[in-house]
Amino acid sequence: MKLYRLQSARYGLPNDFLSGKGAELTGGRWNPVGMPVVYTSRTVELASLEYLVHYFEGFPNSKLPDLLVGTIEINESDILTIEAEMLPKNWRNSPAPTSLQKVSKEWFHNKKFLALQLPTAVHSAQTELSFNVLLNPLHEAMNLGVLTKIESFYFDSRYQKPQIQGHQMSDLIEDILGTH
Repeated sequence: MKLYRLQSARYGLPNDFLSGKGAELTGGRWNPVGMPVVYTSRTVELASLEYLVHYFEGFPNSKLPDLLVGTIEINESDILTIEAEMLPKNWRNSPAPTSLQKVSKEWFHNKKFLALQLPTAVHSAQTELSFNVLLNPLHEAMNLGVLTKIESFYFDSRYQKPQIQGHQMSDLIEDILGTH
């Protein structure tokens, strides 16, 4: 299975793509501070949306940095999948409920699976590709050359941070994904 990860070109060395250091330092919806994980997405389009949502949340008035996209390949048998129906009703809330981190902590420490596939919270359409996939950088399978390609990535020069909120943002994301 191919996965995609966007990150700043400033941190673009192959080891940086798979280190999980950023998530370890900041924590996230699925991981507490101190737990390194590598956030990836099933499509480059979802990786783009995830990057934009989190970038502008942290740096609301900043210009996007130069970006790279990494293609990562893993075996489907190395993935544990959690469906939206298995999560608490408030799993999409922002800030995220800390109970979500219990799911990933158990997966992370168990080390049975390299990857944990989870539904995205950035849009409401739940398709077979609407998943983010966390990778455990401490898992033995991470040493098997899962990063297959790194290349430059850019958004169209017409792109600017949308000056919309709430349901308008959800509608925009659904329009982009063609789920309307």
